[in-house]
Amino acid sequence: MARKKIGQVMAIGTGGHTVTVEIKRGSMCSHGSCSHRLLPDAGMELRVEAVNAVGALEGEFVEISFETRAALWSAFLVYIVPILVGIGAYLLVERLLVPYPTIFALAAATGSMIAGLKRGNQLQSEYTVVGRLDPSSIRFDHQSCAGCPFH
Repeated sequence: MARKKIGQVMAIGTGGHTVTVEIKRGSMCSHGSCSHRLLPDAGMELRVEAVNAVGALEGEFVEISFETRAALWSAFLVYIVPILVGIGAYLLVERLLVPYPTIFALAAATGSMIAGLKRGNQLQSEYTVVGRLDPSSIRFDHQSCAGCPFH
């Protein structure tokens, strides 16, 4: 599944084949009048290296595309697989009449979570600049509180 985000080119790599793009992360309550802010605005920018397929220049606004498959696979390895491994280990150890099957189940789940974290850290998303944008066509909605659980 490919996703697209808008960002600004902050630097051009050697040869112009790659660029550093700064993406503004959206927040649930991005305007200052919402008194129910859950997280501060600190660190709301994300910088990524992207393949410069359209010849974007420094300072330009661009649209980047990236695959979410790696992130979803990583989340599956870290959250779902340990649960399944833990349940499976518990049922197996209990059937073998080993005392304290819960300890074995927790150890198996923890081990699979650590393996999932290591594997997930190796997965990389590739970002590609797919279009240059006119700055006047970009509209950042700072007044929206869509998704705020308190409204």
